[in-house]
Amino acid sequence: MWIADFGVEANYQDNISRSPYSADKKGDFTLTPSMVFGRYFGVGAHTGLTATANLKADFLSKYDQLNNIEATGAVTLIHRFGVGTEAPSLRAHVSYGQVVFKESYRDSWIGEAGLEVSKWFTDRLELSAGWLYDRRMPIHEAAVVHYYMEDIDVHYLLYHRPSNVYELDGNTGRINAIYLLTPDDALSLGYSIRGGDVVSEATPGKSVVKWSKAITESDVFDGLAAYRIGATTHTATVSVSHAVADRSSINLGYDYQNIKGDWGLNYINNVIRLAFLYSW
Repeated sequence: MWIADFGVEANYQDNISRSPYSADKKGDFTLTPSMVFGRYFGVGAHTGLTATANLKADFLSKYDQLNNIEATGAVTLIHRFGVGTEAPSLRAHVSYGQVVFKESYRDSWIGEAGLEVSKWFTDRLELSAGWLYDRRMPIHEAAVVHYYMEDIDVHYLLYHRPSNVYELDGNTGRINAIYLLTPDDALSLGYSIRGGDVVSEATPGKSVVKWSKAITESDVFDGLAAYRIGATTHTATVSVSHAVADRSSINLGYDYQNIKGDWGLNYINNVIRLAFLYSW
């Protein structure tokens, strides 16, 4: 069986700079078209495998330096433990590819691996839980630069390649609940916690420069620095979905992100999402 999915999402983030300081918070709208092509293979009575090619792009309204195109390949194994709609299922997936930005030192190899278990407990309620490992590695090794700031004598931290800021990895645990309000409408509630590096862009105060793992001048936000720190990211989500037809749906969602960085470098980001999805 062939797979062909198309989507387009519009979202607004009120802290796209991921800054811990109110004065440095920047908001923007993003338009994200996406396509998935692939095939499903039955490999057992209750087991299937999908192989897909995935393409998506981000187009920002104001900060177009963050525009990017992402291309990945993915393989997903799906196993159902029994028959019937209430039989639990297991999904395991891996993906790998590239994301390319306007500035080449942001270009990266990206990969992830994950597991998810899910079960319909009634004809209306599905619960799922999962784990995800993500990894990002710069494609190009930028030249070493000296990031200078007056009155801060921590020069051993200030010699970095700009691309080092985008060497990221993390582990995420998540839970999700889907409740069918009607045959055509669903409510989804989710929570995830991720431990791993994040990128923030903010005024380079003493704590930012001292505790960052890598730092460089931001090419997007004037006067700010882009830096990498370890953090714990809490994300709560709520969304509603309405089936427009047998193969398409409209989805409205909200995400609340609370990122608690090392050494008190914390920030909050609110995301509102509207998406249209079509499965061929």
